[in-house]
Amino acid sequence: MNPGGDFGKKELSPALNNRFTSIWVPTIDDDAELEAILTSRLDPPYRLLTTKLLSFWKFYEQHVAFSARQVLSIRDLLTWIQFINTTGAEVGPPVSYVHGAHVAFIDGIGLGVGVSEEVRMFANFLECI
Repeated sequence: MNPGGDFGKKELSPALNNRFTSIWVPTIDDDAELEAILTSRLDPPYRLLTTKLLSFWKFYEQHVAFSARQVLSIRDLLTWIQFINTTGAEVGPPVSYVHGAHVAFIDGIGLGVGVSEEVRMFANFLECI
């Protein structure tokens, strides 16, 4: 189970939780490990996007995550990769990269009225890639 702080989740009651063994898995932040995950999940024609995905990840974590109040997870990256793998043959890697980012991240953070300058900077960064 994901922690109760995740959207749409509740903590298990103590009585139910005592019946399970809890294993805490820390967030992956090692570049080599992230690169290995991305490379293994991206279809071969799209593996050239690995460095762009990693640079996006780093930029987002350093400049946007706090303002947007949304931390990226491996699940978000995997959603983005699945979108690239599914649509890349039809629209090409650059277009599937940008649209995948919109699907996986931008829709979730609600860019628009009332966002900080850092979040707007993130949107401009994404459009330049």
